Amino acid sequence: MGLVALLEAGPTRARRFQFTVLRTLPQSLTAREVIGFENLYKQKLGTRAFGLNSN
Repeated sequence: MGLVALLEAGPTRARRFQFTVLRTLPQSLTAREVIGFENLYKQKLGTRAFGLNSN
């Protein structure tokens, strides 16, 4: 179930939503490089299989 579906099913869940900044990146990186870092962390943390990242 994705984040939007979770919030539609239980709108009060938004109050318990948490996130963590894993890394800050320099502005000189290209969009492709930034997406590469994002995909790396999604893979390492298992957020596609066990989290809310379906992309």
